[in-house]
Amino acid sequence: MADADTETIVRALFSTAGMTLTDEQIASFVRLYPTLRKQADRLWAIPEVRYEQPALLFDARTDR
Repeated sequence: MADADTETIVRALFSTAGMTLTDEQIASFVRLYPTLRKQADRLWAIPEVRYEQPALLFDARTDR
């Protein structure tokens, strides 16, 4: 993924979220985005969860 494409994606994601970032923050996320994108894509590479939605689990029980 070219840096120009990555920067466009990063800016679009934060713009859609209604967030304004400094140029330094954008540059940091441009560096991180390819790694984060690969990690997210790997969630779908596990055959057993191919049609499931990834979710974080939170155990709200207080008896522990």
